[in-house]
Parts: sequence; C-alpha cells; structure tokens
Amino acid sequence: MPTPEDFHVSPTLAFVLERPLDALPSYYDSWKYCADNVRKWLTNGTIRPTLESLPLLHTECLARSHKQLRLAHLQLGTLVSAYIWCNGEDDVPSSLPCCLAVPYTEISCKLGIDVGIAPHTTVALANYKVKPGCTDSSFSFNAENYDLLHFKLLDDYSNDWFFLATLEVEVEFASTLRPLFSLVKAASDGNETCMSQQLYTLASSIRGMREKMQRLKLHLDPFVFFNQLRPFLSGTNQNVFKRHGGGIIFKGVGDEKAPVKLIGGSAAQSCTLQSLDAILAIEHATDVAEFLSSTRRFMLPSHRRFIEWLRSRKRSVRSYVLQRTSGELVNSYNQCISEMIQFRSDHADLVKQYIVEPRSIVRQSEQNLLGQTGTGGSPLMVFLDKTISSTKKSLIDQP
Repeated sequence: MPTPEDFHVSPTLAFVLERPLDALPSYYDSWKYCADNVRKWLTNGTIRPTLESLPLLHTECLARSHKQLRLAHLQLGTLVSAYIWCNGEDDVPSSLPCCLAVPYTEISCKLGIDVGIAPHTTVALANYKVKPGCTDSSFSFNAENYDLLHFKLLDDYSNDWFFLATLEVEVEFASTLRPLFSLVKAASDGNETCMSQQLYTLASSIRGMREKMQRLKLHLDPFVFFNQLRPFLSGTNQNVFKRHGGGIIFKGVGDEKAPVKLIGGSAAQSCTLQSLDAILAIEHATDVAEFLSSTRRFMLPSHRRFIEWLRSRKRSVRSYVLQRTSGELVNSYNQCISEMIQFRSDHADLVKQYIVEPRSIVRQSEQNLLGQTGTGGSPLMVFLDKTISSTKKSLIDQP
C-alpha cells in the first residue's frame, strides 16, 4: 500500500506546497523585483514596456530544486498575467516577449504541467508565507496568519483573500487522506465494518471543507473579484482573442506564427474534488469527464498519479457497497455523496454571487464580454449543474 508521500502529497497540507521559498538565487532577482512591483506598474500604465526590457534568463540551474521551480513559475506567472491583462479586454497583446515566454515555457515543462495563465497549482498551492509575528502551524491553517508571495495585482485585500481562503479548503482536504487510504485497503480486504466507519469519517471531512469554503465570503468583494481580479485569471479562449487566432504568440518558443491557446486558472484544476470523485467512483457525463480530465494537465504529475491510482482500484468502494446488503454501509456511502452534493451546490451559489450576479449588474456588450464562462473557459453554470446532477445519481438505494 503506497503512502501519501509517495505521490508528493503532504499528510498535513495535502496538495499545498510545504513552506514555499520566498527568494531565488540572485541571478533571478529581476523576476522577483518585477513581481514585487507589478501593482505599481499596473497603476501607472508602464507594465508592458517595463517587462519587455527584462533580460532573457536561463533556467537550467533551477531544475535542481522543485521549490525553486515553483517560486520561479509563480513569479513569471504573475508577470505573464499582468502583461496580458493589464488593459483588460480593450487591449490584449498579440504576443508575449521572449524574456517571459521562453522561461515560463521551460519551467512549466520542468514541472510537468501545461503552459497556462495563473494555474491553480502555482497561484493557489505555492503562494503563501507567514505574516511577521504569526506562527506557521501545520495542524491549524488559518488564512489570517499568512500573506501572498506574489500575484498581488490589486490594492484590495480581496486579491489576497481569494487565494488564502482557497488555501484553507485545500489544507482541510488533508483530513480526508487517512480515510481515503483506509477505504482503499478496506475494499481490498473486504472489511465492511472498517469501510463504514471510514466513510462516515470521510463525510465529516468533506463537511469541514465545505465550511472552510464559506469563509471565502468574509473578505472577498463580488464586484472587485468579477471586475478586477477575475480577468487576470482568464485564458485566451475569451472573445477578445479571436482576432489573434484564439491565442497569443510566444516569442522565442517554437513556431512564432502559431498562436498559443492558454487556459486560465480555475478551481477545476484542484486535485481535491477529483480525488473524492475517484474514491467514491462518481461518474460524470462524457463532456464533463473530458473537461475534468483536461484540467489534470495543470496538476503536478505526482498529483495526477494519485488521482489515477484512486480511480484504477480493481475493487472500488462503490462496487463493494453495491455488492453488500448492509443498510449501514449504504447509509455511510450516501452520506459522503450527500456532502459532495452540498459542497458542489454551495460552490455553485458562490459562482452565482461572484460571477453571475455582478455580470448582470455590470453588463457589457456581448462582443467583448468575458461572459458566464469560468476563468478556465468552461460554460460555468451549465458545467456546475451537470456535476451536481451526476453526483446525485451516485446515491444508492437502500437494500
């Protein structure tokens, strides 16, 4: 039986990077300087010429350290988002300068993830540091005790809180790891009592994640998120990029005549719900399943393997429950499914509050509107409704 560590999953922080670095070797100081000052240059309108003057730095030595790669990707990812979306939809560039395009592509490749805009694994999972005077506790991750390292694009705490509150949900997922691994073993051993107990424990952990998710509303202003932060998370699949061939030229990378289509950052790129879907064998409609599969290209390879390991068990938890006649076992499984339904419903409510409702108030022309599309490009409410529906179908009738 493998352990979480075999998949580079932390027993206390799950998929969150433990103690990210806050500095790279001095050779890369220009990246940090720009990432630290990006807000100022966004405000005075000098961000593009400033970034275009950066030197083209080599990335070979970074391959020796995973944490250095994660920080470099975060710094460059901050600059890429700022360069592309600094003027909103009114003035998107047709190309990305080689000083950003080349190292960002190389580091994405070294990490084993697709090139994208603000990928979840970078801006959410490797983007925090302890506030001065606060304590870093693995046992109780309190977002108020942390600051962002980078991607601080707005002079509004909503920017920081969006990612820090997301971190709380991700860290809460660590409480599911023990029952997840116990369920795999119980299904293999045919231990019905253990399985029922661990399913109840898993349901409680999912409920804890849902409670953490509600904290997002404490310091996140819907209109600041929709109008100011969300565009920086968006991909090139938005309407405004159609005139550029649906993408952006990466100078110095491959065929400079072919626009690169970049997917935006999205909670769908999180490993958490996909891991829970896998252990509970929740099956989604073909189009939803294909979309979720595509998001794994933005997960670290070891984290993708974790999801595949859960999905590939010869005897799934669900199949075992279906073969038994125990009402208690079915009830414990259904409690997990009910918590998943509620989690997805609560998330859909947040999407309505932070995307659908602000959009209806601040309505723009359909030609240049980002629209009811997730930052990753999915038709958002339709997609979320489908995931809720397929999760409901996973409920098992009592014997």
